[in-house]
Amino acid sequence: MLSAAAVSGVEFRVSTVALALEREADSVDQTCEELARMQLWLKRAGQGADAEPSYAFRHALFRQVLYERTPGAVRAHLHRKAGAALARERQAGVPVTPAELAMHFERGREPMLALRYYAEAAETAVLNLSPDECMNLTEIALDLLPQANQGRERDGLEIDLATLRGLAAFHLLGVGSETKGSFQRAYALLADLPEHPRRGLLLHNFGFVLCLRADYAEALGLAARAQALASASGDPVLRLAACTVQAEVHLLQGRPGAGRKLVETLLPALESIDVGPDHSFAQVTLLGLLGIHLFHLGLIRQARARLAQAYARAAQLGQPLGTMVAIWFDALIHVRLGDADRVSSLAGEMLTLVEETQLGQGRAAGGWFRGWAEARKGEPQEGFRQIRDAFEENTRAGMLAGGSEVLGYAAEALLLAGDHDGAQRELEQAFQIADKHGERVYLPQLFLIEGAIARARGQPTAALASVRSAIEEARAQEAPWLELIALVELCGHEGAKTKDRQALAALVDRLPEAAETDAMARARALIRGGTRVAAT
Repeated sequence: MLSAAAVSGVEFRVSTVALALEREADSVDQTCEELARMQLWLKRAGQGADAEPSYAFRHALFRQVLYERTPGAVRAHLHRKAGAALARERQAGVPVTPAELAMHFERGREPMLALRYYAEAAETAVLNLSPDECMNLTEIALDLLPQANQGRERDGLEIDLATLRGLAAFHLLGVGSETKGSFQRAYALLADLPEHPRRGLLLHNFGFVLCLRADYAEALGLAARAQALASASGDPVLRLAACTVQAEVHLLQGRPGAGRKLVETLLPALESIDVGPDHSFAQVTLLGLLGIHLFHLGLIRQARARLAQAYARAAQLGQPLGTMVAIWFDALIHVRLGDADRVSSLAGEMLTLVEETQLGQGRAAGGWFRGWAEARKGEPQEGFRQIRDAFEENTRAGMLAGGSEVLGYAAEALLLAGDHDGAQRELEQAFQIADKHGERVYLPQLFLIEGAIARARGQPTAALASVRSAIEEARAQEAPWLELIALVELCGHEGAKTKDRQALAALVDRLPEAAETDAMARARALIRGGTRVAAT
């Protein structure tokens, strides 16, 4: 009896030991009571809410000695029996953790059962915002995997475990090799198990990770696969996964019109479908993406409305990740509006959320948004330091997406500090990233910064050429907001022509939703003749 108790743990329930030994509970209770009364081995541990008696070893060393002296084969048999007993008790409503069950079946040499419970325990850890616990559980389980018989069940459990490990690694470590490798492991098995219940979770999160890594071609390939599976099955989660990845790539590669069309086509259907708590935060992402696509199209009021919806959905979910996503898109929009106070406030909210949770991927973003705001508010050197530190941290974590924009913040900070050479170095690196990844999201602004550097160096011809490049790029993206800020910059300096002012006036008429922005106020002042322009 004591060997079975030792297998059950330092503290054990009478009913568990009785079930494991196939004995009457009263008999086991009587034996334990006698040992406790004689102060031999055991002591009373109290009763549970169901009045079930429990006992504990008087010292953990007593239990350890008994456990180690039990022959290995007997010990394994007792673990199997204890696991089965606990599973029955759990079905009856007794609180038994899946991790405890997994441990018993692993030590009882029942690897498939152990893997099932490890997968359940890992999922519980993720839902409880304990990614470090999930990492530990999945490491044990994946090491155990070769002991299970090959087949579809084992492959399905491997998809579960690798997907959950990828999620945990993302929260703890960013999107480096551990995260990508875990998702790739699950993704490779999905071809033979296309109906796996975690396919939506896997495809959405792996696609998100690929986007953050700036692996845009891979991300679009994954989205195409998700779309094909969605078409075959009608699964809304797969449609959500495909749409989110495609919309993110459209944003980063400068296709706001395509991004808007994609999201607006799908969003009504998704809003009316319950995609479950594991995927609902993706709706926040989709609303945020739609907001910034609309913003680049000059539809500022609609963009704000979608952002408000993103916040509302995040609040409804009560998930930190959803809130983080909403704040992130809010900050991106207010950077484009030039609102340093609002960006500073949002950066503070983001960093507070990072401290309160384990969402490490928000730390760098909070740093560069705060740095951007500091630079605009009169501390450009400190702002640059924060931006650059955050960029390096993000890069170390494998998160390369949007790097051209962040380095644009850094270049602007050094320009404000009067360090033209330093600003040029940051800008050149930003252009290299944009060229390498086809990342055009901030390209018009980069050209404007290039023009400002040239103007500060007394090179008006080069400055004018850079501003015209910004206008050309904005028009190529069919992004009226970006064209507006570039035309305002052009018309505010020597070298602009009458046709440029006419183009600005026509654009102002096309953007009624931008009426309350500072850029529009500057545009109207220029149109009224506040700046002399060259003849055509």
